[in-house]
Amino acid sequence: MQHSSSFSSPPDLRQFAALVAVAEQGSISAASSHLGWSDATVNYHLRNLESTLGATLLNRSKRGTTPTPIAKQLIPQAKAALNTASQALETVLNSAAGRLPELRLGLFPTAASHLLPRITRRLRGADFSVQAILAEVSTLEHRFRARELDAALIFSTPGKNNWRADGVTQKLVIAEDVLLAVPTIHRFARRSQISTAELLETAEDAWILGSSAPDPLDEMLLQIFAGQQAALNVRIRTDDYSVALGMVAAGLAVTTVPRLACRNVPNGVHLVGLADARFKREISLLLPTERTALNSEQLETLSRAVSAAANELTEPV
Repeated sequence: MQHSSSFSSPPDLRQFAALVAVAEQGSISAASSHLGWSDATVNYHLRNLESTLGATLLNRSKRGTTPTPIAKQLIPQAKAALNTASQALETVLNSAAGRLPELRLGLFPTAASHLLPRITRRLRGADFSVQAILAEVSTLEHRFRARELDAALIFSTPGKNNWRADGVTQKLVIAEDVLLAVPTIHRFARRSQISTAELLETAEDAWILGSSAPDPLDEMLLQIFAGQQAALNVRIRTDDYSVALGMVAAGLAVTTVPRLACRNVPNGVHLVGLADARFKREISLLLPTERTALNSEQLETLSRAVSAAANELTEPV
């Protein structure tokens, strides 16, 4: 079947649903089961879509069904159309039922502890509600790409993990220092700042790193040590900064901690500045530029609330 540059009638969403289901499930029968349709219904919508586009969309064999190159180009747009339609229906149903539209906001744990209460306080009276979804950064990024989140607060190190994809706005909210936390009996406990060369001297100290990989701060730290043929003596792993600081206070280890997590430092912990400019944590807000269940004005309301909340805690960028 030859590709045509024009078509007489637009595809309907059932055609897109059939194509996406076959691509994800790997066969007509599996797609039928997933959609709750018959094989004949799936084939009917696929044939109509191929007829509309004037192009073959599936390679069929005994091993299964795979999308053609043209289909691979179409599938992301088909998913977007299905998602937009679903969100539009949800918006209408919520309006009819008198419910506020819901914004799914992803946050990593530190942001949930310190930023979320301030964000929600500023959103009181807004014409939407917020569902907070807590996860580590790698999971948040995956779910945002999959459109399972309407917005997400993530963090990265300077110059890393920048989002340049179409349909995404990345707004830098905070650039905060990352500090070295040591017990008050440590040799650096009287220092306000140390150099990278001095930091490398801690390679044999007991270290605390995160338990969820990959963590941008941990990766940067390990790369710095590896670049000098040094390996960290990692003894403890935890993603909870309060637990990590408690272990430092007990004299069990050292760790790095972003300033946002240093608001309730226990006795027995000394915080040391790091002269290396790489030791920053950049917190960003990811927002979609394309249509979601919320409009652009509502997303801007969220953005302003996040900026104001960050302004309470540290100097905003």
